[in-house]
Amino acid sequence: MRSTLRWLTALAACLFAVGCSTAPQPAPPTTTVTQPPPAPPAPDPQAVAWMDQLCGAVHGYRIANNERSKQSESGTVVTKKVLTEHLTQLEELAGKTVRELEALPASPLPEGDAAKQHFLQKYTTSRDIAAEGKRKLAAAGGESGLEAGLQAMQDSQNAVSDAYDPLAPLKPESSPAVTAAAAGAKKCAPAS
Repeated sequence: MRSTLRWLTALAACLFAVGCSTAPQPAPPTTTVTQPPPAPPAPDPQAVAWMDQLCGAVHGYRIANNERSKQSESGTVVTKKVLTEHLTQLEELAGKTVRELEALPASPLPEGDAAKQHFLQKYTTSRDIAAEGKRKLAAAGGESGLEAGLQAMQDSQNAVSDAYDPLAPLKPESSPAVTAAAAGAKKCAPAS
């Protein structure tokens, strides 16, 4: 029995020595797998085409009006003929924009139809003011009516002074669909 007791004591001492001399094993490293954020949804081709038409109409007016303004000679004497030419140009530019907006189909985007109506109202008003100013100018005898013609020019441009950003009424910051469509529409980022 003594030999068994010695043997058990020796075994216990050995196990104790081994158990105390080995350092605790570190836990295996944890690996965190992060998923990349989901890609934004591909824009709807119909929404991109619709947005391209809207931006083309609104930016088209702005670009053409800027060109018209650059070509106007400074220091030109204001005459009935000069005012009539300017009012004609404004009427034609706004009229072209109205036709382009009217050609837009129903919008596939939230707020799209409301934005279209917003711009239609602004550009129709501008066109009509220019046409009425032209009519009044033509009806005035001689060089009379110049003041009314100048006022009509100013009012025609003021009617669209807040209608140069086609995205503003669409609220792209709150609509991923609008943001995606605008990013895909080439005419939403004009060069001038």
